[in-house]
Amino acid sequence: MTRILYVEDNDDNIYMLRRRLERKGIEVLVAKDGAEGIATAGRERPDLILMDLSLPVIDGWEAARRLKGSPDTQAIPSLRLLAASFGSGETWMIFAVESARTSRQFSMLSSRW
Repeated sequence: MTRILYVEDNDDNIYMLRRRLERKGIEVLVAKDGAEGIATAGRERPDLILMDLSLPVIDGWEAARRLKGSPDTQAIPSLRLLAASFGSGETWMIFAVESARTSRQFSMLSSRW
């Protein structure tokens, strides 16, 4: 079974994404701040990390640097998430893809949650 670590401090976002992924048969591990995300990634070795950039304790930018700097977690693929919600009910999510060698902006999606 595929395992994804979702590092997010917003309970609504966790609920929404977890439900969608679990319906697809994906196990979702959750960490609510950057420090917990780093620890969980090292301990659980997920197949993919989805990480919000705006996190408490250690922000997503620094957590990503630490994960990529550790031999134990540097090979785990990851996506950085930044979401902005507008009064119209529309939410834009920007996904930034980072691999062990490169970092580039991947896509920008619009969806109604």
